[in-house]
Amino acid sequence: METKPSYTKANRIDKRFSFQGCVVVDAIGRSGGLMLMWKEESLLELINYSQHHINVRVSDEPGNNRWLLSCFYGQPVSNLRSKTWDLLTSFKPEVGGWGVIGDFNEVLYSDEKEGGNPRSESLMRLFREVLEEGSLYDLGWMGNKFNWSNCHEDDSFTRERLDRAIANAKWKTQYPVHTVETLPTICSDHSPILLYCSIERCSIQRWHHFSSMRPAGTMRRVAVRL
Repeated sequence: METKPSYTKANRIDKRFSFQGCVVVDAIGRSGGLMLMWKEESLLELINYSQHHINVRVSDEPGNNRWLLSCFYGQPVSNLRSKTWDLLTSFKPEVGGWGVIGDFNEVLYSDEKEGGNPRSESLMRLFREVLEEGSLYDLGWMGNKFNWSNCHEDDSFTRERLDRAIANAKWKTQYPVHTVETLPTICSDHSPILLYCSIERCSIQRWHHFSSMRPAGTMRRVAVRL
């Protein structure tokens, strides 16, 4: 896919929401595609990216509380998913906080899916093992548990919890107040999720907002606002 269409969309979003920073990874056909956008005052440093991730270093203020943010898109083809799990675990930092947000294309447990064929227990177990290997914890949700559906209006209706935010213990200690909210669906089969996290200092909370959303079309977008 040529980069021009995606960057055209990125520029349009930039102007509408006044983002100053942007990284775009194009989709391949109707699969994947990533976009990370941030405000000028955000302290983000791009580390690396691929078809399935964007890694940035985030700071609360210059030189302080630096942590790794991984925006992630899991392999949609089940027999290839282990490759993106290997990619994800390779990001695990030796020290410091680590947060991951995105569409993992997998569920952790069978109760995270309703309708359709049951999920493979072995694939769900592998996903749980990936989180254990990365010392990552699911940050839960507020609102609708399910953030993807096939949008069918008959007995084949299926919904799942494919998008989530996860983090290591250091990140959870750094941001003791955090919430993942499922937002209403707009022209998509995915509902956006919004991660709120704050640091309490002298009774003043500084809130950070991270969202994972799939807009209409084929492009995957992860927007970051600090």
